Amino acid sequence: MVKRIGMCLLALVAGYAVMFLLITIVQEGVFGGVVYGETPLTQLVLAGVLTMFSAVVGGWVAARVFGKPYFPPALIMCALVLLETVYMTLAGRLPGPVWFDFAASSSLVVGIILGVILFKRGMPVSKQVVEASA
Repeated sequence: MVKRIGMCLLALVAGYAVMFLLITIVQEGVFGGVVYGETPLTQLVLAGVLTMFSAVVGGWVAARVFGKPYFPPALIMCALVLLETVYMTLAGRLPGPVWFDFAASSSLVVGIILGVILFKRGMPVSKQVVEASA
């Protein structure tokens, strides 16, 4: 039991760290910051898609580290994403409208769950993304 809790924490930290790192690279490194109302729409959409893909990879990593039943660390990641969004909204730290910020966090939740589902199917994320787009 203690080992499973430890693995869950490890999977949670690994998945969230990978997701956070990739989101930072996408939004800050590639696009130089993404802000609703300031970033052109095409860049905003592309950044949103790549940000969701970052969540897919994070969910995939969490499932890979934890193993069966795959979903516990991902569900905790989803809860943390939603809690963070609620906190940041209530604290007034998000520049965009509330609907935009919750849509963005919802896409992360969907991405995390999708990453776990892709892992369960047994293929690397990159191969599944290519097959899905074909």
